[in-house]
Amino acid sequence: ADLEGEPCDEGEYRSLIGGLNYLMVMTRPDIAFPMSKLSRYLNKPTELHWKAAKHVLRYLKGTKNQGLFVPKGTFKGIELWADADHGGCLDTRRCTSGNLTFYNGTLVSWRSKRQPVPSKSSAEAEYISLAEGMEEALWLKNLLTEIGEEVKEIPAYEDNQACIRIAENPQWKIVEFKRHCMMD
Repeated sequence: ADLEGEPCDEGEYRSLIGGLNYLMVMTRPDIAFPMSKLSRYLNKPTELHWKAAKHVLRYLKGTKNQGLFVPKGTFKGIELWADADHGGCLDTRRCTSGNLTFYNGTLVSWRSKRQPVPSKSSAEAEYISLAEGMEEALWLKNLLTEIGEEVKEIPAYEDNQACIRIAENPQWKIVEFKRHCMMD
């Protein structure tokens, strides 16, 4: 998080980050995480940030023939995959949420976003990520319902056992508000 390093040209940096963000949103969800990090430094970027952005360009050049694979016979309906880091931002100690939403086996929505406040535990960070992802999945479910497609349930995949137990247990008062959103 080189905040005191040698400054680079702010206009060039913004232009490069804008182009990479457009590419990420349209076709390359695999660069969502580094783009969320690099986008934090649009004001007063340093040479370290410029080098990191160039590294993303080199990665894209090396993976230009790769794409998203959609296998046959996949799950029908909406699926959610959620994950988070705990205190991964060295500047603020806030966590970063990541979500993937699939419809009939095809990736239709992705997000990598820094959480608004620091979390006290990895379970809390993961639960916030799961709740944010579920909001997106429920929005998609409502959209599909409006056009006449019935979605009965939304499987959600999470790797943190404490988070899974919190999501499954209605007795946890701390997360009741977020759970209400997930159970809708």
